[in-house]
Amino acid sequence: MIYLFWVAVLGAMALGLAAAFDRKIEETFAPAVFLAVLVLYVPGLFGPLKAGLWLVAALGAAGAGYAAVRMVQKRACLCATGSHRG
Repeated sequence: MIYLFWVAVLGAMALGLAAAFDRKIEETFAPAVFLAVLVLYVPGLFGPLKAGLWLVAALGAAGAGYAAVRMVQKRACLCATGSHRG
């Protein structure tokens, strides 16, 4: 079950990066994994590794939140234009 949690965290990070840089999620999954490894590595140099785990989980939550806000904003912008085709 813990593996599914970390896959979800990495997926949320990739989704946030995709929303931020207007890319496909497949294109941002590798940078999300690289960022997660970097965030795990740096706190591990100076202290306990558990701090890095919490930071990666927080980045995943932030990525999911940012992606949700961007999706709502895009839909609101499309609905607010009022353009009708036909």
